[in-house]
Amino acid sequence: MTILVFADIVGRIGREALAQILPKWKTEFTPTLTLANIENLAHGGGITPHTVAKLIELGVDVMTGGNHMWDNPAYMEVFANKDLAGHIVRPLNDVGVKPGVGALELEKDGRRFTILNVMGQTFFKNAYPSPFDALDQALTKADPDSIILLDVHAETTSEKALISRYADGRVSAVWGSHTHVPTADERILPGGTAFMTDVGLTGAHNESIGIEYEKALTLVKDGVKTHLAPPYSGPAEVNAALLFFKSGNRLPASIKRLREIVTVLPN
Repeated sequence: MTILVFADIVGRIGREALAQILPKWKTEFTPTLTLANIENLAHGGGITPHTVAKLIELGVDVMTGGNHMWDNPAYMEVFANKDLAGHIVRPLNDVGVKPGVGALELEKDGRRFTILNVMGQTFFKNAYPSPFDALDQALTKADPDSIILLDVHAETTSEKALISRYADGRVSAVWGSHTHVPTADERILPGGTAFMTDVGLTGAHNESIGIEYEKALTLVKDGVKTHLAPPYSGPAEVNAALLFFKSGNRLPASIKRLREIVTVLPN
């Protein structure tokens, strides 16, 4: 059995790049489950009914989130629609009262799955509660025989590594999202959990972590505030992690990085 994991799908260019590659990878790897992070799914950030429906149509089974998933007010429409909201896992340790669930259980092809999502605490504007405590609480309620998958949405590699070792042996796989750059450290941890610090974005390739270079430069070099957004078209990268499981096992046998560069045409 295989599971296909994408991190941040960024804007229109990311959605269209995914549409080019996902059918090919589904044919090649026949994943039982496909996951993606959607905090930047809509162009300019956040989520909308149209963009979430697009990923479901492409065959994404479960979507995880992060701090930017609330940037677009249209998230309220998404969570008001049960057909869309039923595919989404928001961070367990988010701040304030947020719609949706931080843990999602489902069964597919005779296998049971539990998907979890936590926020890191370092370098975020909001003071998020402990992801370690949130994970502990979630695992007391999770089916211990299910395949448990954890998206750690965090800024620093060190925090992602700490959470992964804390979860080692208790979950099936941990991967990082949010920082958009794929890391070359995929491995099986000592306790049997698959780990990759960041799976990497699916989005613009020759830009600043998916954001238009000129706008990012204006902000960082000149200190001029501007609306940061990805380009609509151009070269795009598609990054993912592929988990391999032997029959009946809840811990994976291996994890593999996937990456392709494509061209997304204008509307």
